[in-house]
Amino acid sequence: MHYAELLASALNDLRQADFTALRLAYTRTPHYDPYRSGAPDSELIDLIHAEDWSAAAARGERLLAEDYLHAPLHLTLSYIYQQLEDMARATWHLQFARGLIGSLLTSGDGRSAETAFRVITVREEYEMLRALSLESLSQRLIVHEGRYYDVLTVRDANGAEGEIFFEVTDIIRHAQGGA
Repeated sequence: MHYAELLASALNDLRQADFTALRLAYTRTPHYDPYRSGAPDSELIDLIHAEDWSAAAARGERLLAEDYLHAPLHLTLSYIYQQLEDMARATWHLQFARGLIGSLLTSGDGRSAETAFRVITVREEYEMLRALSLESLSQRLIVHEGRYYDVLTVRDANGAEGEIFFEVTDIIRHAQGGA
């Protein structure tokens, strides 16, 4: 299936959505940009601080139209819709974000190249670190059996350090001009 079909299916019924297939199909679209910023939108932040929930929802939906696989933006919209007391939309965006994050979490365990988390954007690496409450200390790129991996040295909330592996082959191939 193509990205547009998978997204339409997810929009129609989240329970049947294949978030892994959706994420991977996105890498084969002309809109795929693995380096797109995950930085918060200043206008959206200003609207939230001003508690202009309707305008914040409209801004968030416009941003989402540009990058529908942005899990933190779905979480932000869930919060905004809670403020608007639109629990159906709040729940829907929360579930979409959970689907995206769940797809990442089930792609591996991050303990080795063989079991690396498969990410399709740099932003997803940082989303995973936040989800796992890890702080990045350093990063190196390795090639293992023809695949590319970011290996991050991380620290957890207790101060323990370790490594976490992310397969970044889609990102590297895109940067090299191929998909």
